[in-house]
Amino acid sequence: MIDELGNKYSRLYVIALADERINGQAAWICECQCGGSRVVRGNLLRKGITRSCGCLVRERVAKQAPMAAAIRCGHA
Repeated sequence: MIDELGNKYSRLYVIALADERINGQAAWICECQCGGSRVVRGNLLRKGITRSCGCLVRERVAKQAPMAAAIRCGHA
């Protein structure tokens, strides 16, 4: 197991080792820069697959929604 404690990955800061494993792999409790938190497998952090608590996806959707509405209305 690679010790991730104290590491920062994109928006997530690793604050503790989780009590339970996920699919047999070590999981870490992470605090997001937005204030949210999430339990993530270490390999997903290292590969850059999980980069936030979910706020990054919500921000992207919010930015795309006005553009999608404009396209449907023919204003783009």
